Amino acid sequence: MIPFVRSPEEAIHVQKIMSEEGLVREEVVQGVMAKYKWSREKVLREVKEEGLVRAAVFDYIENSEGRGYSDNGKGLKIYMMAEIPSNIILAEEFCRIFDGFSIGTNDLTQLVFGADRDSENLARSAEKYRYQANSEAIKRFISLLIDKAHNYTTSEGLKLKRKVGICGQAPSDYPEFLQFLVASGIDSISLNFDTFAKGKVNCHRTEVIENKLPEDLRKPAYELFYSYDSIISEIRIPRGRMRYLKHYLEQSSKKDDKLWDIVMRFDQIYELLNDNRESLINKIEQGHDFQKLIKNHQKILSDRTQLDALIAYSNQRWHSQRFLEDEDNEEDAYY
Repeated sequence: MIPFVRSPEEAIHVQKIMSEEGLVREEVVQGVMAKYKWSREKVLREVKEEGLVRAAVFDYIENSEGRGYSDNGKGLKIYMMAEIPSNIILAEEFCRIFDGFSIGTNDLTQLVFGADRDSENLARSAEKYRYQANSEAIKRFISLLIDKAHNYTTSEGLKLKRKVGICGQAPSDYPEFLQFLVASGIDSISLNFDTFAKGKVNCHRTEVIENKLPEDLRKPAYELFYSYDSIISEIRIPRGRMRYLKHYLEQSSKKDDKLWDIVMRFDQIYELLNDNRESLINKIEQGHDFQKLIKNHQKILSDRTQLDALIAYSNQRWHSQRFLEDEDNEEDAYY
């Protein structure tokens, strides 16, 4: 992975330095061999004349079947970070030099908007004025790169799809941004450890919606899942507080039947919501009538009578029985 490659000329220079250390892309070796119709003697002569790395060519001769531009899994692949606007504007040129891209959203965002991400003053207004990764400008840059990389054609007319991945904070911070990436056909996504599970679910959900539903039904489907996500997130803290309080009383050999019942009802609702959400994506994947599905699930989500009562009781009970000596410990009760 090569970072901060500002121009194709610089990229060529970097690869020249790499070749001097024995790091040569498989495609370069294949190109040399194809040029001389896989003649061992002619290839080795060119290696000597043009300074290519002998070891790399020898290794290719010994381990490949000699089919031009076939994918040799053992061959060296070189990717570049796409974190400068010029990387995307000149993507076709970089496709000729590299095997793929990894988008660095943090640097790309600050260089597109001219906004220093370490500036406290700019950070306070970035959300308000949308100079952030989850913005239309960055999405357009990413869409452009994916399109150019996936449809790259060599000067000889050979189609070579270049892979595009993404790293940085944005896919972890913004579920809707991750949804955009999957829908755009990105090849790989890097997520923070604490958001991996949710991100994996979000990726699968997006793939199912984009592949199984017509365009006019995708937005209602996403909104339905967002409703489930929102309610599940909403009950996480009050449910966690009651579970913690129950545990606290059990440790003190005390019992409160009403509290025990509240915890049980919270658990039932939590499990029901998760089961319904999982069932919904499975039925969409299986091709069930989405119009019927959405009516049933909207009805389930709209009935909040019991849930609101539980949340109200949880808040009242929690604040009326302050048993924690250190309020900093309160956060531990949420999990």
